[in-house]
Amino acid sequence: MKRLTRIGILITVIGASLLLITILRSSFPETTISVGGKDTAPGRWDLYQDLLFSPRTLRLEVNSNVTADAYVLDQNGIKLWTSTETISSIASLTGVKQEFVTTKIGERGAYGILIHNASNEPGTVKAIVTLYGLEEDLVYSSITIIAIGLITFIGSLAASVWKKEKQT
Repeated sequence: MKRLTRIGILITVIGASLLLITILRSSFPETTISVGGKDTAPGRWDLYQDLLFSPRTLRLEVNSNVTADAYVLDQNGIKLWTSTETISSIASLTGVKQEFVTTKIGERGAYGILIHNASNEPGTVKAIVTLYGLEEDLVYSSITIIAIGLITFIGSLAASVWKKEKQT
């Protein structure tokens, strides 16, 4: 039973280490992605895709010298836009020059930013995406690993005690 006890301790330590790394990683400066920022013709749409986001809080900010729209699209939204030019976004800003919105990213994966110059004149439209906070999927995975380690450790100890009692 000593071997199983050691395995339980090792699994618990690995889970705790992953949890600590996840917490430390979230305390570093947030991830910022900037797209656009170039001269854009009136009515033009630009899609920036294959941006990898993790399940964190997302802040979408638009800085523009003309009225603009910006959308955060998940994989389904990107497919819908590229096939039918229909917008299905998880976050959006419409008819703004300078504004921001926050939302939660539900799952890790590829996302896209769709920018539209909604004015009748050329202008510069820039979208800034900031991700911050804990990566929830990594926290849940770490806690699960810790729980498995603790169950293994406690089960091993209980089996040892039961075995000793049975022998006496």
